[in-house]
Amino acid sequence: MAIINYEERTYNRLIGRECFYCYGPVYPPGVMWMGSGGDLVLHPPCVLELYLRLGRDVLQIEQTTGQYFAAGDMHKLRTRLVASEMQMQGASYDR
Repeated sequence: MAIINYEERTYNRLIGRECFYCYGPVYPPGVMWMGSGGDLVLHPPCVLELYLRLGRDVLQIEQTTGQYFAAGDMHKLRTRLVASEMQMQGASYDR
């Protein structure tokens, strides 16, 4: 994952690219994910919309199949997300 901004020259090639979610041009700030088929470029609000919809899809699969993929409950999932973010920032999170 990378943040697209005007200062980071590495990602300047992505400025103005089509958003994976809404198809509008992405100008800083933006988010880029590297995928096996190419880069995904998104507006920050589109990241949230996609995240919510993907999560809802997984929940629906869990409910219809009885197979569970998440950590077990939202508190555990949130703890994992926060710990991951803290690790990326070089800090620790023990809760």
